[in-house]
Amino acid sequence: MSLVPESNDALDRWAKAVGSITDTPSATWTSPFIGLLAADGASVATFGDILGSETLWSSGPVAARLDEAQFDLGEGPAWDALRTRTPILVRAVDDPMMLLWPAFVSSAEHDHVKGLFVFPLLIGPFSLGAISVFTLTRATLSSEQVTLMMRVAEAQARSVLRFAVGQAADESESDDGRRHSRRAVHQATGFIISQLGLSAADAYLVLQGRAFADERSMSDLSDDVIHGRVEFTTNQNGIEDAS
Repeated sequence: MSLVPESNDALDRWAKAVGSITDTPSATWTSPFIGLLAADGASVATFGDILGSETLWSSGPVAARLDEAQFDLGEGPAWDALRTRTPILVRAVDDPMMLLWPAFVSSAEHDHVKGLFVFPLLIGPFSLGAISVFTLTRATLSSEQVTLMMRVAEAQARSVLRFAVGQAADESESDDGRRHSRRAVHQATGFIISQLGLSAADAYLVLQGRAFADERSMSDLSDDVIHGRVEFTTNQNGIEDAS
């Protein structure tokens, strides 16, 4: 992956990509930078406390799974991009940087992901989420590409915040709509609080640990908790699955 703009025409295409994020429907937001970087897929996701953790738009199931794994594990390049407020650039899964996220590596390897490039969505002091671009072959980005993608991320951050504010104001939105695809995790956490008498943080850790042990996503396990297919109790040996 190496598209280094060398002409005004190439730079114009980047400018149009930034413009399209603002002017086109949100469902197509990932399209411009996938094409410009010749990538295999991408996603736009929110991470953390400000807007919650949710994949807003993805190019397909692989991009969505990479986000989901990071939501569940609490580790990965997107979290580090937000923590450092800088791009995280991984050329291949055997890159030494991947040692920072041992649990996440297996998810990337499962989907044959090689290159992963993550750009934080920042507005002033606020870290909202990340654009993640992946390739199925080893890849590099030029310094110019990184600079241009940060401009894309700046435009994307504004659009994500506008979208989130608009969605929050739309009280008629159905609870099973896309904007609350992670709502089940919060609901299941509430069930576990009731079942075990834990704090919200500890109940979330119980859900996270069970999902990791079962090699399932937290969203999938949460659905079982909400519908009573999985319950938790305590005994002298600690927390026990009562399902």
